[in-house]
Amino acid sequence: MAVMNLDFYPKFLMVLIIELAWGSGLRITEILSITIRDLNLEKQEIFIPHPKGNRAFTKGSNKKLTNMIKYFLTIQLELI
Repeated sequence: MAVMNLDFYPKFLMVLIIELAWGSGLRITEILSITIRDLNLEKQEIFIPHPKGNRAFTKGSNKKLTNMIKYFLTIQLELI
């Protein structure tokens, strides 16, 4: 297994959080509570089970954000 250079990782994670907040209008607490089960990358949707007001909803995503999430998940799998 090749050793990964993860110097970019904290910055990428911060950019991903900002893109989620800005691109989809989610609150930070909603973003931090997202699990893999809440993602439907084929339909480009994010399910938010516990938002402010406790009314679960699904939020649409765009292709750029979906690709960033896929890349993040790829990195996570390589770290395991």
